[in-house]
Amino acid sequence: MKLSIVGSLLAKDLSQFFKNRFVALITFLGMAFYIVFYFLTPVKVNETYKVGIYAGSMKHVFEQYSQSAEEGLEVSMLETEELLIESVAHEKFVAGIAFPEDILKPLPSVKKPEIHVYFPPHAMKEIRDGLKMLMGELVSVLKKEPFPVEIRETVLGNDMMGKQVSPRFKMRIMLAFVLLMLETFGLANLIAEEKEKGTMQAVLVTPATSTDVFVAKGITGVSLALLQAVFFLIIAGGLQQQPGIILLTLFLGAIMFTGLAFLIATKAKDFMTVISWVS
Repeated sequence: MKLSIVGSLLAKDLSQFFKNRFVALITFLGMAFYIVFYFLTPVKVNETYKVGIYAGSMKHVFEQYSQSAEEGLEVSMLETEELLIESVAHEKFVAGIAFPEDILKPLPSVKKPEIHVYFPPHAMKEIRDGLKMLMGELVSVLKKEPFPVEIRETVLGNDMMGKQVSPRFKMRIMLAFVLLMLETFGLANLIAEEKEKGTMQAVLVTPATSTDVFVAKGITGVSLALLQAVFFLIIAGGLQQQPGIILLTLFLGAIMFTGLAFLIATKAKDFMTVISWVS
């Protein structure tokens, strides 16, 4: 393998890649679309919060409250505390509240009723603080006088407060890999065109070997895919933490999709066949 020959083939492949206006258009429009799509993705999710309540024999009292809950708060009554805990653990509710049986009974002044509040691992701090305040106010309303309560907070699983990731940021790597996958079409089409026009056979008549051709096209595919994905992540701020691991993952992904492009090109006979394989 001669580096000078590989370099010449690489320059030829890049030139031929961008001569195809459709492929070039898809490449640039695809990148622009995913960047715009990323920034249009809402950072926040649904503003309606679902809360589960277990109140034992006092269920009928809290059912009246659940029917008149404020906008943005959906309250569901559950039959057992075990079912409440299981539902919160599976993140069906943003929180689960278990009221004691004697919550509305007269208690000694030195004793406060204990309310158990269960949270999933990814519960936000604002939700935790808001529900704690809500519980105190709710008990005071039901008892028709200010009444202090003791709230015991339990996080089901690993406490992720302060470590939540918004849906927008979760999509960064996924969109980067979509860009990698998009280059599968470009490289497969490049190889298929050379096969269709006889360019591949003409190149092999020169001092260039099949290894030179393979390496040049491999570098073309990996570099084009990797550069687009890295450019997207730089714009989206996806390389601020652990950039080495992210870049290594993207590099391995670029190799994988380049290999897939070679595989498609071996079966594809022309441009339309490549489209059918990729789609």
